[in-house]
Amino acid sequence: MNEYRAFARGTGLIAIISGLTQFSAFISLPILTKTLSIEEYGIWAIVIISISLIPRIVMFGLPGAMIRFLAAAKTKDDILKGFYTTLFYVSISTLATSVLIFLSAKHLAWVFFNGNATIVKLMAGIILFESMHFVFSAYFRTRQRVRTYSLFTFLKAYLNLSIIAYFVLNGYGIVGAVFGLFISGSIVAAIEFLLIAREIGVSFKYHGEIKKYLRFGMPLIPANLSNWIVNSSDRYLIGLIMGVSFVGYYAPAYALGMIVAALITPLNFMLMPFLSKYYDERNMKAVTETLHYSFKFFIGLSIPAVVGLSLLSRQFLLILSREAIASAGSSIVPLIAASGMAFGLYVILSQPVILLKKTKIMGLLWTGAAGLNLLINLVLIPGLGILGAAIATLIAFSFALGGIGYFSLTLIPFKVDFGFILKVLIASAFMSIPIIEIPTSGLVQTVVISLFAFLIYASLIFVMKGIKKDEVLFFKNLL
Repeated sequence: MNEYRAFARGTGLIAIISGLTQFSAFISLPILTKTLSIEEYGIWAIVIISISLIPRIVMFGLPGAMIRFLAAAKTKDDILKGFYTTLFYVSISTLATSVLIFLSAKHLAWVFFNGNATIVKLMAGIILFESMHFVFSAYFRTRQRVRTYSLFTFLKAYLNLSIIAYFVLNGYGIVGAVFGLFISGSIVAAIEFLLIAREIGVSFKYHGEIKKYLRFGMPLIPANLSNWIVNSSDRYLIGLIMGVSFVGYYAPAYALGMIVAALITPLNFMLMPFLSKYYDERNMKAVTETLHYSFKFFIGLSIPAVVGLSLLSRQFLLILSREAIASAGSSIVPLIAASGMAFGLYVILSQPVILLKKTKIMGLLWTGAAGLNLLINLVLIPGLGILGAAIATLIAFSFALGGIGYFSLTLIPFKVDFGFILKVLIASAFMSIPIIEIPTSGLVQTVVISLFAFLIYASLIFVMKGIKKDEVLFFKNLL
């Protein structure tokens, strides 16, 4: 029970930080959409997805391998060996990539960034610092330094917000916004490294673990790349097919819908290190119970979130952006929100595959999902525009979820409570009644009706006894 309590406490803390981080994104969205032109915001969206893509490839899956293999490490020597192996090879690979991007700045700028080479050069530096941040965050996750991880997550989010807001509101435009990312990324990465070096020391002689790490991490590259294609390539395709301005219409709606996927963040942070520890100690009861609780917890939050965001999409977009963006983007929010829920369920169901080190399955699934996504995007975007991109996203995420569910429940079966899912659907249907019947406008009214609707949902779940006594104790620890 103490282990479950530690898992729950960590998950609860990450949930709070995730919420605060998401709130910072909500603050930055109107600052950017209402200050930059729609075309500039489209460029900003492409910068962000580019920063999310390149580290996924050049890190070779090494941070994930470090988490998997060091979760149960006992000696300082093992920790030094694993951490500096990861940091050394990620640094070399990312630095080479950043230099290549910097040298190719003019060409890349004319293809994707309306000829602004300065943005590409800044992006090369941001990618380097972002990769370092991934490694340092993986260390904190591995050592279960939940408070430290939370502190840096909070710091990075609000440092980004503060510096970007300063440059944008003082008229520096899109270049100022990207420069703000560069400054905040470098500051956070430097502080993280100094803290880790103070804790475990500095060493560059340990590189013997790389073969084991690469065997685990390399199959994750096609999975990560394909996941990015499913999650982000639509903005590239929209920009190439329809023009960068349409990315500006699509990106805010996509960000709003993907709030549902953000609900998995606290569980995603805690699951791998805890499950790896349980599995290596042959505590299968703890593994299956943790997976069961996590699945139920996410289902209980994600379904009402999809319903609420779908019904209030236009109101939220009007608050966060412009009328033109709200009119164009509100119709795609339900599809993206459902995609976010599919991704969250995928994260939980992928844990057995990771535990058994069968990461090739994830690579194959995401490769198939990526191919499907690209094909459907190319077919639908010319005719349906951004709605076609949203449809392609939902189909691809559903494909990945179905595939991982088939393999994972075969490898490590755990209980899926279908009765609870039915109760959640019923409660969510009743929750939607006040949202539909009571007209809302403005921030205060929208927030009040959202809270009122969720109160109805939570009350019905309680009345229908959707959560059992032992699960009440587990969720109580989250608070």
